[in-house]
Amino acid sequence: MTIHFKTTLITLTLASLLTGCGGSESNSENDQYTETVADSGGGNTTTDNSGGGATSTFSAALGVATANNASRIESMRAMANIVYADNNIDNGTLNFDFKQGNEVGYYLTSESDGSLHTGVDIQSGQSSNSIKIGSLVNGTVVDINNEFGAVVVQTLIDDTPYHISFLHLGNIQVDIGDEVTQGQILGYESNTSKYNISQHLHIEAFTPCMESIQNQLLDVKPDATTWEFAVDPISIMHGILERGSTTPSHKTHFLNVSFDEGKSFVPGVQNQLQGCAFNSGGFEEELTFQILDEDSAVLASETYNIKNANNLFSSETVADLRDYKFGTETEFLAGGNASKLAITLKQKNDTKTTYELDVSSLPPEEDRSTSVDYELAGNYFYFTDAIELKGCIDDPDGIESLTIKVKDETNKTWLQPYTLGLGKEDTLDSLEACSPERENSKSLDRVKFKSPYNVPLGSYSMYLEVVDTNGFITDSETIQFEVKNSVASVEHTTGNPIAGGSNKFVIKRIENDEQYHQIVNLPQSCLRFEINENIKIIYGNVEQADDLGIYRQYFNTYFTTDQVPAGAHYYEFYSQCDQTDPKVVLSDGIFTFE
Repeated sequence: MTIHFKTTLITLTLASLLTGCGGSESNSENDQYTETVADSGGGNTTTDNSGGGATSTFSAALGVATANNASRIESMRAMANIVYADNNIDNGTLNFDFKQGNEVGYYLTSESDGSLHTGVDIQSGQSSNSIKIGSLVNGTVVDINNEFGAVVVQTLIDDTPYHISFLHLGNIQVDIGDEVTQGQILGYESNTSKYNISQHLHIEAFTPCMESIQNQLLDVKPDATTWEFAVDPISIMHGILERGSTTPSHKTHFLNVSFDEGKSFVPGVQNQLQGCAFNSGGFEEELTFQILDEDSAVLASETYNIKNANNLFSSETVADLRDYKFGTETEFLAGGNASKLAITLKQKNDTKTTYELDVSSLPPEEDRSTSVDYELAGNYFYFTDAIELKGCIDDPDGIESLTIKVKDETNKTWLQPYTLGLGKEDTLDSLEACSPERENSKSLDRVKFKSPYNVPLGSYSMYLEVVDTNGFITDSETIQFEVKNSVASVEHTTGNPIAGGSNKFVIKRIENDEQYHQIVNLPQSCLRFEINENIKIIYGNVEQADDLGIYRQYFNTYFTTDQVPAGAHYYEFYSQCDQTDPKVVLSDGIFTFE
């Protein structure tokens, strides 16, 4: 059995105000746990004194919408009464609520800032740094981040593990590894927020799966990877108040485990796993996948060392299951007997826990008559060029859609898949038949694919996914190609640039490996100078080049002698000025200003 996995290591930086979103533990009616040893370890199972004992008053204010929001406000108030239980507060406020994604969101400063609030804010109204902050839950302290005054407590609510972060604390009273009970003092209300607001408490929640990206705090950026794991803190309050929380025992929990973000398994194509497994007592390094038939007999089995097989694994307590792929093994193809995919992990106490997902195989009578015959116009393309295809796809039943998929050397999909289909803006109807007698065929000779962000330099693979009118999927063979630098040089139009004067720089492009012509256009590109440790960026323009009869890109600027003194200055020319990823340096060097 061939199992494909990705080996890209993701490293993210922490933001200074943090968030929560994410999913519940996997519990599809067809997905099952099996533990082969009864002993699941120990753990503090003390339940909460729900609601706390505070007599303090907290009113809704600032970012909390009061209209049609009574239940959230009451949950926040209950939260405040637990964590502020050791204080008598008569002017506390429930401040900023949790918002995320494409909701009508709450933004940290303004909508143009784009940073979304990752948790809930509560404020005592005091400024003496003497307000005690108690834990919302029973659990174990698993991280302390002094930069943000953060204490992270690992807990179990309704048999689902969570990490709860308490931020902007001062004089922290606990250490990593401490077991804490609800109401136990973690620290004191302080202010470690970068947004220069008065002292307050920020609470956020996320699933332990976030350890797989080596983060213990959430990131405010709307496109941050951490949003995948974030949880609305209000959503767990009902469980805390009604059934309490416990310190996680040494039990394995499979969280958000599914194929391709909850989609149904499709035999005959690659289906990518999602989610993680968590055990507070830790795992052995052995991970086993088994394909089972309907009688649970093992059809195929593969075992991996988690740390070697998947670099996203980042702790002994979390096993990242993302990017393992199944569906093209023999057991899933026509006539196969696959019924379940079993995932088994061994805990440190020798307990083995198995989780099963429903799978299937292609029926033997299924029509698999789609043919895909294609090639690329060359084995390399220049940066910003469209990738040109040649060839033909054909199916007697007709073709519903064609999707072009491009991946880099780490199997990362850099580009959004480009789909031609019926009823879409770019439709299959725009493609001609390969020949008059093959009316259900489509010629690929006019198909060109270009990413909106340009394909970064490097090696790539491409394959086509064809769906016929019966819904059957056929993947083509994979073709390798290179993306090369298209920029030959950056030149000053009159020789050397002038300090304290107007200067025009022009970009020259490689053509046919040898010849040069002025580049037509590189959208959102920049010319960047480093001058006396200061950065100067010039944005490009396009003008008609009368001598060439084409358009060319140029950079026209004026720097004073204070800004750009005479002498040699380093420059870079790169794409995507306003994008952080990908930013591709196409040329660099030295210009001497006279």
